[in-house]
Amino acid sequence: MRLIMIAVGSIGDVFPLLGIAREMRTRGHAVQVIANPFYAKHVEQVGAELLPIGTAEEHQQMMSHPSITHPRKGWALWLKLGSLNYLKQTYALIEEHAVKGETVLAGSWGAQAALVAREKLGIPAATLHLEPDKFRTAFDSAAMPRRSLVFQSNPAWLKRMQYRLLDKLLIDPAFEPVNAFRRELALPEIQHFWNAGIHSPDLTVGLFPDWWGPLQPDWPQQTKLIGFPLWDQNPDQQFPEEVAEFLDAGEPPVVFSPGGFGNIPEKLFKIVVPVCEELGLRAILLTSNRSLLPKQLPETIGHFQFIPFTPLLNRAAAVVHHAGIGTAALCLAAGTPQIAIPPMHINRDTALRLERLGVGRMISPFSLREESLKQSLRVLLGADTINSNCQEIASRLENSSTIPTAADLLESLVPKA
Repeated sequence: MRLIMIAVGSIGDVFPLLGIAREMRTRGHAVQVIANPFYAKHVEQVGAELLPIGTAEEHQQMMSHPSITHPRKGWALWLKLGSLNYLKQTYALIEEHAVKGETVLAGSWGAQAALVAREKLGIPAATLHLEPDKFRTAFDSAAMPRRSLVFQSNPAWLKRMQYRLLDKLLIDPAFEPVNAFRRELALPEIQHFWNAGIHSPDLTVGLFPDWWGPLQPDWPQQTKLIGFPLWDQNPDQQFPEEVAEFLDAGEPPVVFSPGGFGNIPEKLFKIVVPVCEELGLRAILLTSNRSLLPKQLPETIGHFQFIPFTPLLNRAAAVVHHAGIGTAALCLAAGTPQIAIPPMHINRDTALRLERLGVGRMISPFSLREESLKQSLRVLLGADTINSNCQEIASRLENSSTIPTAADLLESLVPKA
């Protein structure tokens, strides 16, 4: 069997797919990953072949674009810069490397070229969704941007009407480059893209458990929920000496890992030192951009560009992060309390689900100030119920078989001889 994985987006989008790619390699399958060269070393480490699209500079420009976290424009910009700009190039790579009868395609909602190739070239494809918000429903829906007015409490009939309006005004226009390409290939246009254009009819997988995002009656019938893909590229890596010394020097620290979206890292790092000093907390600041931090840090606060994340979670009192689903899932598996500061609307849904489970707190990026951070840390670290909830959720995620299950499902798409 041959697998072509289309991996687009941020590290949090790409790494879970690389975990599945590695599993396929261990089973003896040929694996090629279509991705930005920014991920070249990571693709190489899982034993796959990189088929590059774009440049690392283009990827970094996308991640740092000032509008990438805009509540209305951000997702469309993400779609354009991260996927649609490379639609034809990705399709050409699939056409060049796929072998009919042997190849299976897989990718996330942004891998539009895979679904086009499925129709035009007859190559089976799987869509792998990391978050429940990729599934539109009139029932227990994901948290949408407030400006959309599609509130979770709205009745089903109103949500359906609002979805149709969103399709007409926002969603379908953003996907117009896909329809233009489909017309070039003599394929029919797609209407209502969020229903009909981002789920493979062959197989659609929710990479989250049903207690995180329950299967809804109006989701695609081919949907299977298989759990979080708890994969860390370096789970057994030892701490660098300076990190080990810091961890051994006192109480477990609060880890601040805000990601690289928008102005959240800058806002957060400006208030971390006074907040932690007032609360008497030790802290680790994870960022590759030293210019975001104060020139001098107290001995109780350490700055590191990179620390192996899975072992770090076992030594952390709590984690403050950008509400990415990959980070959130690893924290859940480790039983580590979380504060989520969502820079994008999809992350907002993740943050709200953490709150509902009683394992974390959400701080809106618009209300991120010293007082809100202090209050959230006090609640998070002072509530026995949060700690017990974290341990209960962690027990659910022991011995996860998500990645082997995903590999089994991909193998099932190979046509039988």
